[in-house]
Formats: sequence, C-alpha cells, structure tokens
Amino acid sequence: MEANELRATLISALEEHKELGPSELRRILNSALYSFEEAETDWSVENKGESWTDDELRLILSDAPTRANCLKYARVFKRGLGSIEQIYRWAGTSLKDVGKKRPEDKFVKQIKSVAKEVGWVI
Repeated sequence: MEANELRATLISALEEHKELGPSELRRILNSALYSFEEAETDWSVENKGESWTDDELRLILSDAPTRANCLKYARVFKRGLGSIEQIYRWAGTSLKDVGKKRPEDKFVKQIKSVAKEVGWVI
C-alpha cells in the first residue's frame, strides 16, 4: 500500500464511520496503519535465518501477540514479520500438537521452553 492509498483509506474510514466513537475510530485507523506498515518492509532483515537467543524470545513472549508488537520486534531484531508471528504461534500451540507436527524441531522446543518460563500455559 502506497502513501496515497493509505491516505485514501484513512479518509474513507473516517467518512464512512462518522457515527463511531473515538475508540472504534482508533481501531479502524490503527488497522489501516498497520496494513500500510506491514506492506512497507523498509526495515533491515539482515538477521533473517539466524538463530534466536533465549533472551530475544523472552522479550518477545513477554509482550502480547499483537500486530503492533510483531511489527515492533521485526524491526528491532531485523527479522521478517512472519518470524515473529511464528514465535507467537508456536508459543501458543499445545504440547500435544507440537508433538504431532514438529516433535524434534530444536527451535520449536526452544520457543516452548521460554514460553513456559514466562508464563504461557498451553
């Protein structure tokens, strides 16, 4: 999404939803803004494919799995957006499902270990 498309989307959202309160409008505008930011991968992804440290995973999993946090950590750790989403997904996957899908995956085991440590109970 280009800047002009974002502008048009935001103006359209405001015009279509004049009756909504401030919190609902904020949600709609934030959604449009995050869509724009997701499309604009102008941050460096030089660490893509590199191993994660437990401290990095601990920091990510200490925050809520929101679109805003995924974007924030993708930029901070110079990774792709999908890698952050994947961390949250595996942290929230039950051990039973992990055992079926990726029983020997070192990275998934690392995520599950850190997730347990920070209080993710699945």
